[in-house]
Amino acid sequence: MSKRERLEKIILGTLLDVSGQKYHDECMMLSQDMFCDGCNGRIYGYISELLGKDKPTDVNSVFVEYGEKVIDLVPYMVELSMDYAFDIIKVRKNELIWRANLVYGTDSNYHLETFKDYLDIFIKLVYKR
Repeated sequence: MSKRERLEKIILGTLLDVSGQKYHDECMMLSQDMFCDGCNGRIYGYISELLGKDKPTDVNSVFVEYGEKVIDLVPYMVELSMDYAFDIIKVRKNELIWRANLVYGTDSNYHLETFKDYLDIFIKLVYKR
């Protein structure tokens, strides 16, 4: 999986997570055509419409709003929200660092990146193409 594909999944997973609403303002600058994967672009299109209406963008809200239009995307959206949400990734990285510090007696810094850092990298990759 390329860096850009992974970033697409992190952005969508974060917005589809129940805690994703805190990142809505940061994602208003994105557009559907920025996503190179057609499925991801389609999902962001639905999310974008909900963002414009200031509605929640978790998986359930997307399904309730769009029903049959998104039924084929629901399993993938659930996977994104469970495996790629920024808060989950941050916890996993910090746990790995904690374990490494414990096992090797090191004092590595914890994961301090923000969701905005991921967005900035994604936007740079989009405009680089």
